[in-house]
Amino acid sequence: MTKLLILSFHGSKRLPKIRERLEALNLKFKIIYGVDASKKKNISLLKKNYNKKRAEYFLGRKMSYVEMTAPYAHTKAYKYIIKNKIKNCIILEDDAWPSKNLKSWINEKYHNNNPYIIGFSSYDGFVEKKPKFRLFKKYNIHPANTHLIHVTAYMVNNNFCKIFLKNTKGKICGISDWPFDLLNNKISSSIALPYPVAVDESNISLLAKNRDKTTPSYKLKRYIPINIFSFFSFAYYILHIPYLTGRYPNIQFYREHFYKKKIAALRNIIFKNLINTKDIYLNPKFYENDLTKIIKNNYLLRK
Repeated sequence: MTKLLILSFHGSKRLPKIRERLEALNLKFKIIYGVDASKKKNISLLKKNYNKKRAEYFLGRKMSYVEMTAPYAHTKAYKYIIKNKIKNCIILEDDAWPSKNLKSWINEKYHNNNPYIIGFSSYDGFVEKKPKFRLFKKYNIHPANTHLIHVTAYMVNNNFCKIFLKNTKGKICGISDWPFDLLNNKISSSIALPYPVAVDESNISLLAKNRDKTTPSYKLKRYIPINIFSFFSFAYYILHIPYLTGRYPNIQFYREHFYKKKIAALRNIIFKNLINTKDIYLNPKFYENDLTKIIKNNYLLRK
């Protein structure tokens, strides 16, 4: 049986909603409590667990205390998984909304000793259009072609957690979306379609605001036709200008998060063999049926 962990903090306004949902689905879970960065008493704890030098070299900027709370909670979950010798574990942040069919992931057995991440929702990145295999006679597993953002809801195994903690030494070394190269560490990354979990964007999520800090902001974008802006943006990243100017000092981070995705987008125009998870994020056709209402509401919130 797969363990289910929920990441939250004491006093979170999002926690009662997901707790009620999981109890209605008769799913057993454990809450891993992180910290609320708005409370001054927690700042010293975050500082103690923050590898300032590595994180700032990785991202090319300082991390806010709010940003530190997510990787702190995920790292705490990985330590719990290893300590309790859990083989496979599903991790949901408290703004996730699970389908009733999440039960199949918890009750069915999945054997894979190789370190892996299977995303149950993805905000950004490319995956192979052709699935690698099928799970529980329902879910297609599409391997990653580029870096994926899927930390709101995912499944990992014990070996992934060991590699993560070995690389980070249990410290906050960057944003939650894996502060080291997964490919070089032989970790398989993928997504499951249809998605068994949706991110409830009406549920006071701060994640998108934090992610915006990892990418440059273009004030001129609103005044330039989209096709012209896209051309210059593509050239900007392909020529490694953000890396050469020092905006992103870590070449591994830069290529993984930006350069490879631009190349994937270009190749996909020709070969059409990839799925851009950005394109399907607000499309209910790629989710379990009982998540349709959440996805449609997310779409309206973004209009």
